[in-house]
Amino acid sequence: LEREENYKGGELKIKGNLRGGKKHGLWKYYNDDGKLEREGNYKGGKEEGLWKGWYYSWYDSLCGKLKWEGNYKGGKEEGMWKEYYSDGKLK
Repeated sequence: LEREENYKGGELKIKGNLRGGKKHGLWKYYNDDGKLEREGNYKGGKEEGLWKGWYYSWYDSLCGKLKWEGNYKGGKEEGMWKEYYSDGKLK
């Protein structure tokens, strides 16, 4: 079952799927300007696998640049998470 949620202005806020009433598969979260803010997978309602987040700024030059990435297992952070500066270099 596909699920979408919108901001008051109508812009897409969240998009993903439900299975048995729980989040499952790829979910995408958008900022109020419609830019992708973060995305990742769920399994049985818990974060699972690779998740990524992007810079959100009023400056278009920052939007869309990777800010962080890391893995979840069973809803908990796992392994090394990476954070990036706005110029794309690893922190």
